[in-house]
Amino acid sequence: MNPTPTRRGRPPLASREQVLDQIRSISQEGRLFRVHIEHPALYARARRHHGSWAAALHAAGIGYDAVLADARRRSIDTRRKREPAF
Repeated sequence: MNPTPTRRGRPPLASREQVLDQIRSISQEGRLFRVHIEHPALYARARRHHGSWAAALHAAGIGYDAVLADARRRSIDTRRKREPAF
């Protein structure tokens, strides 16, 4: 028998605090808009550690609703720029 229990699954590549620090850094740069595309490993680690991206943002002290509203605003602005003017 093994006297020390081991955790199942993959070992974490970054600690929870390292992930939160990276999220805060990207947030200060204003780059949370496409983090799932530009930083997929960070996105996956955050979800693995906290259960969801929203929970990870909350743990980092960032309002998920504000990030979501900003993403929607950018999406609408981009769509308006692409529409042909008549």
